[in-house]
Amino acid sequence: MGNSLVGSAPQAIHPIEYYLSDVGEFQYQCSLGSTRFLKVAKCGHYEGECVVKVLAVEDPSLPLAAHKQRIERLSALTVRNVSIAAFHRAVIQGSFALIARQYVRYSLYDRLSTRPFLTRLEKCWLAYQLIRCVDWCHRNGVHHGDIKLENILITSSLWLVMSDLATYKPVLLPHDNPSDFSYFFDTSRRRCCNIAPERFVSDSGSGLQSDVLSATSTPTSSPSTDAQLTPQMDMFSVGCVLAELFSDDAPNGNLFDLADLLAFRVNQYYPEKALNSISTAGIRDLVQNLISLEPMDRKLGAQILQELSGSVFPKYFDTLYDYLRQLARLPPDAKIIRLDQDMDQLLEPMLAEDGHGLLLVLVVITSTMRALKHIHCKILAQRLSCRIANASPVMSAFITDRLLPYLLHSLNDTDPRVRAETIGSITYSLEQVVDLPQSDNNVFTDYILPVLCQVVSDRSVYVRLTLAANISRLSKVALNFLSQSCDENYDEELSLLHDSFQMIVSQLLTDSNNCVRRTLLLTPNSCANLCVFFGRHKTNEVILSHIITFLNDKNDFQLRASFFDNIIVIASYLGSQCSTILQPLLQQGLSDAEETIIYKTITSLSSLVEQGLLKKSIIYELVREALPLLGHPNQWINNALVALILTLSSRLSLADINCKIKPLVEPHLQRNIHTLKNSDLLKDSIHPAIPRSILDLVLTSKLNIDKLFECLAQKKALRTIPRHHQSVVVFEDALYTRLTHEAMTDTVEDQLVALSELIRKVYKNKRNLNAKKVSGNIVINKRNASHPSRRSFSVTLRSTGSEKPTHKRQTSAMNEEWLHMFGSNAKLISSNDEDVESVIPVAHEAREYDQSHIQCPPCHQELKELIDHKKNDFNPLASIKWSKQTHFKPKGVLVAHLHEHESAVRQVLRIADSSLFATCSTDGTVKVWDSSKMEGKSVVNRSRYNFVTQSALTQQSMGGMAYCKDSIIVFTSTNYVHILEIIPSSMRMKLLNSFQVIPDVEGSVITDITALTENTFAISLSDSSVLTYDIRILVSNQTEVKPIWKLNIAAHERLITTIDGNDYVLFCGTSRGLLITFDLRFLIRSNVSSYPTQNRIRKIKYTEDGLYSSAQGNCEVTLWDCESGSRVRTLWASTAPPLSLTQASQHSVLGMLVTNAGAESSIITSGTDMRIRYWDLAKPERSYIISDNAKCANNVKYCSKFIEGIHVIHECQESAQAGAPAHSSWDQQVVSPSHRDCITDLTRVNHLLVSAGSDGVVKVWK
Repeated sequence: MGNSLVGSAPQAIHPIEYYLSDVGEFQYQCSLGSTRFLKVAKCGHYEGECVVKVLAVEDPSLPLAAHKQRIERLSALTVRNVSIAAFHRAVIQGSFALIARQYVRYSLYDRLSTRPFLTRLEKCWLAYQLIRCVDWCHRNGVHHGDIKLENILITSSLWLVMSDLATYKPVLLPHDNPSDFSYFFDTSRRRCCNIAPERFVSDSGSGLQSDVLSATSTPTSSPSTDAQLTPQMDMFSVGCVLAELFSDDAPNGNLFDLADLLAFRVNQYYPEKALNSISTAGIRDLVQNLISLEPMDRKLGAQILQELSGSVFPKYFDTLYDYLRQLARLPPDAKIIRLDQDMDQLLEPMLAEDGHGLLLVLVVITSTMRALKHIHCKILAQRLSCRIANASPVMSAFITDRLLPYLLHSLNDTDPRVRAETIGSITYSLEQVVDLPQSDNNVFTDYILPVLCQVVSDRSVYVRLTLAANISRLSKVALNFLSQSCDENYDEELSLLHDSFQMIVSQLLTDSNNCVRRTLLLTPNSCANLCVFFGRHKTNEVILSHIITFLNDKNDFQLRASFFDNIIVIASYLGSQCSTILQPLLQQGLSDAEETIIYKTITSLSSLVEQGLLKKSIIYELVREALPLLGHPNQWINNALVALILTLSSRLSLADINCKIKPLVEPHLQRNIHTLKNSDLLKDSIHPAIPRSILDLVLTSKLNIDKLFECLAQKKALRTIPRHHQSVVVFEDALYTRLTHEAMTDTVEDQLVALSELIRKVYKNKRNLNAKKVSGNIVINKRNASHPSRRSFSVTLRSTGSEKPTHKRQTSAMNEEWLHMFGSNAKLISSNDEDVESVIPVAHEAREYDQSHIQCPPCHQELKELIDHKKNDFNPLASIKWSKQTHFKPKGVLVAHLHEHESAVRQVLRIADSSLFATCSTDGTVKVWDSSKMEGKSVVNRSRYNFVTQSALTQQSMGGMAYCKDSIIVFTSTNYVHILEIIPSSMRMKLLNSFQVIPDVEGSVITDITALTENTFAISLSDSSVLTYDIRILVSNQTEVKPIWKLNIAAHERLITTIDGNDYVLFCGTSRGLLITFDLRFLIRSNVSSYPTQNRIRKIKYTEDGLYSSAQGNCEVTLWDCESGSRVRTLWASTAPPLSLTQASQHSVLGMLVTNAGAESSIITSGTDMRIRYWDLAKPERSYIISDNAKCANNVKYCSKFIEGIHVIHECQESAQAGAPAHSSWDQQVVSPSHRDCITDLTRVNHLLVSAGSDGVVKVWK
């Protein structure tokens, strides 16, 4: 670019924001550093974040245009290469020039000092990519010229991107003047010099002067000079970069500084120490070759790749590079899906070697996790990462620092399915860690547990349930990590772990949802892990104290069953001292209302006895209560009791068996047996069980069972008394009477008496359970009184053994014991009104319910949110502020004076209900302005968007425009219609379509345009025809453009000058003073009205009040009744008598703005007299002139009267002594802010009034 820049002193030093303020497409964010040569900043752009470099131009002779062309050619050449970030934008202004490229957060210099530090394989991977990229450049005739760590960018997926190709920097530098090197190349001030020694020459050396002043300093330029970059020069820089990359002594330690390189150039220095610090022999030899003083001795990229393949570079690097290069072009979700499809083929060659290559794939997956959008892809990414973590033992060292941070970040995802999957992924991946890195000793206390403490309060039950299922495994991993650390403060770290896990486990054990509580102790292994983690004291304090509360829930038998499943593990860990606590709990289980709980209680008792965890006194007491259950009809309970007896026989002494256990067993046996150790003998000797029908009748009876047991006890006592004659005892108990009909024998009576205590407890528990039982009724209820029919379908949530089956046919095929232990099938029964808990309406009644109570599937809600998100992304008006229309009464205060148009502005148009408005002019431009940035700001008002159209020979004049479906439709004097779309964050508008209207009559032109609906617009032609188009068809890229319908008026009615309408009516004003109405529903003429003067109609505006029209002369505006075609109101701003046929004034109204605010209606007009008038239709005397170009005050007043049944509001002149009205403010102005030419159009934008003139001036008022 020229060494003359080095010695030049800037006339003024400005920050980079100063220059960027003149380039609207870049939004300054922060500075990235500034030097004398270039100022660098990070900026926002509509395509994404970018880096902008600005050169302050002090010397106008610099060949900036040639450099710009070279940069643009280079950008086009490298656009398809994802490994090169060339400058994609070059702008030359008067005082500065700038170039811009894509922003990447980390350079290689930054990445080398950022955790997690690069492994040897990752450094080899980066070196491979660098050589591949440089080789591609050289094969395509591109040379970098400034390869260094700062110009090598690294993405989060460890993809290398080479940036800042130095096409604008000199090739040759003076060896005796370091200022040139510092100015152009030492931008980081590290004094690192990677420039090839042959580029340093003396002042008399070849090509120096011509090079530094020439615009053609690279071989890519057309003119040739003696100073050109060569591939060998770049390879020397590559060698310096590799030395810094693989240096083990000092990361980022440079191979040469400027002084060392100059000494190396003359064989006075050699970087032997730096080279010896490279531990990889292959890389060390390569660097020695690349820094050779003889350029031709340096190897090129293709040769290096061939020689190092299979040694320094694994063989799978070639296929991995090509694969990831294709993957880089895909969006994140598509990357994950593609990786899932190709994972087997991708991992096979890596596992065949040493498995270290898996880290590269893991980095690619984790780099996309935070950018994923679809739930499926988020879950898939986690599963792929866990698969890689388990694929090879070498991945163990990388899980905590390469995978865990991304998984913990996923716990903040909005979807509970992703959060739940993340918990499982964290647990699984941590279990794969074999040797914990020393730097991660406190990973649980400092990193994982603080996040899990928040997850335990997650609003989703599914997430909390997943955490409960994995917390025991996590506690085991945490204890394993702590044991590996072997720190001196082991006890302190263990205490911190206990505190955090105690908070999580306690909250899970007391969760409001029983599924979470059950899942925490779902298996004995889970409970064992927690007991080992907490230790004996904490187990008693945390687990046992909370698990006892499970027995208090009478409605969830599974929760109570979970207690008995885990109490054995807890007791075995706590020891026999917990036996006193367990006794009442086991006694409670023996009398539970659920037979499943009774069975689990007996099995738990048997296991506790087998492990010797209960005292003998407690064993005898529990056995005494349990043995009467031998008469229970449930076979599972009987088998459990037999197993308990066998366990007692094996664990207790013979004396204890004969003295304590055998006397308790014998009453339940039919005959005496000599041993209790034979299970078959025991089962054969036990009395037959109580019939199920009898036991169910007792347990479900609503009568007093105490009286029954009194009767049975008395009868048993009578049977023990010897009798020599028959006596009859009559018992009057109703329940006993019912039982006698069920074939109840004396043996059954004795069994009931033996079970009386347990039956009383079970009976009581069942009554409490039934009182609190949750109904599962689904009721279909017709709500209207005219439909009294009501049906109730009851689906029993759980059927217990105590409930008598209602339908024998449904349960007859089921095993009786299974039926009563695990419940019967769902039953269809009738339900009373008081049993109804919720009412679900039938289909025709669902409309009566509030929509907010109707739940949709999650996928429907996600689809709706996605559609809303896409609408916001692609709607150009989404970011514009919306305002509510209020009563509008401008005072004539000038807010902005806009003069970008070079000739007359034909129309000003508000864009929807936003703060934007558009103007079109005969200068061939369309400009969009933002009114929100005009008021109260001391900045230069510029248009926000611009569109310029030119024909093949001359510029096209814009004639008018309309707004449809987020698009501006504008027509030109050459009958072209352009459809424009606003591009957010850009300085331009996109041309969606452009077509030329071919009229039937040659020479006809378009006269007006109006929007009818959101999707249709109409244009009128001078051949007295109206064409209507559908914008949806026009933007669908169809080659043939046709109107959807066409209307015509008679030739004698003259040409159409203006049109307006809506979706069902269209009005046409003609040059003969006719107002023609078309009914668009049937495409027929429905009415014709005419001005008595037959003057040309200049403008029409259709409103709710009727049709407003302005005719040529007298600044006349008339309101028409659309049904009768008669005049209702006339606004007259002329000295001629109102409604007279004599035309006293040639001035006409060109712009009309009708405002309605309740009862206060008004209209604002403007025209050829350069005045803007406010007409108050409700109170005409409050009308006034907003803006007037008169040099002195025009004292006017407004009066109203009826003439021939027409309400006329007339502007009258007052005498000068009367004074100016309150609203007139021009007498206070030195220079009038009013228009100096005809005012062609008006519009309202929020609380501002916008007017446009024939001189190209646009004014904004308030």
